[in-house]
Amino acid sequence: MGKGVDSLRRLVEQHGDMLPVLEACLEMAREERSDLDPSVYFRQIEAWAARARRSNASDVGESVRHVLFAQEGFRGSRDAWSRPESSLVDRVLDSRHGLPITLSIVYVEVARAAGLDAFGIGFPAHFLVRERVGEVSRFVDPFARGMVRSEHELPAFLRQVSGGAESYEPWMIEPSMPKTTLLRVLMNLKVTYLRRSDLLGAISTLDRMVVLDPSNPELWKERGLSYARIGLASAALKDLEKVQRVSTPTAADELEVVIQSLRRAVMSMN
Repeated sequence: MGKGVDSLRRLVEQHGDMLPVLEACLEMAREERSDLDPSVYFRQIEAWAARARRSNASDVGESVRHVLFAQEGFRGSRDAWSRPESSLVDRVLDSRHGLPITLSIVYVEVARAAGLDAFGIGFPAHFLVRERVGEVSRFVDPFARGMVRSEHELPAFLRQVSGGAESYEPWMIEPSMPKTTLLRVLMNLKVTYLRRSDLLGAISTLDRMVVLDPSNPELWKERGLSYARIGLASAALKDLEKVQRVSTPTAADELEVVIQSLRRAVMSMN
């Protein structure tokens, strides 16, 4: 475990579930880029927000979208899901390319700094931003260069992005809590590493997920099995024994064969 895990753990200790999302994303990215300086990116966010505030437009949201999408060129790309960089907010800020969720994180930070009431929503299959202007809500898609939708357009959009697998429900436009957002970012990153058969990258991502959600035995189990696949028997045994202690009898029995094999492997190394 490297700087990213240690920094994230400190943030969790300080803030609990209500983590500052951008700061947490930048600290998590230290795992891939140890020399990362978050202050550079905070200054950039503030500079974009200041530019939006200086605009003569009566609609601050329109000004934010003009700065980010027309001037700075933020956008989604078809290959975003195949690149780990799309889930790393520092790389998204550098390249102006990202996934719906990482672009939304950037948008929310700039919008809030410019004075807007904006927050991310965990819309199924495609993260969005909700802006509230008085009594009116509008839904911004940073992946589509800031396209704005009204709530009545969302059911059709959901059918489009989910392939008809989901039906629209009002809870889908509620704020995504910080920990939930961060876990979704890391899930995307982990999947990208697994598609590349990069188990070390996946394990590094699981390290961060475990810090965010230590009571989730599925994360410990997945990391333990991943350790076993790359021959780290001691680390695998530690995780899987932890899972076994909180498992149902049936699930514990299923793990026992793997655990016994790992114990033999550890003993053979001593």
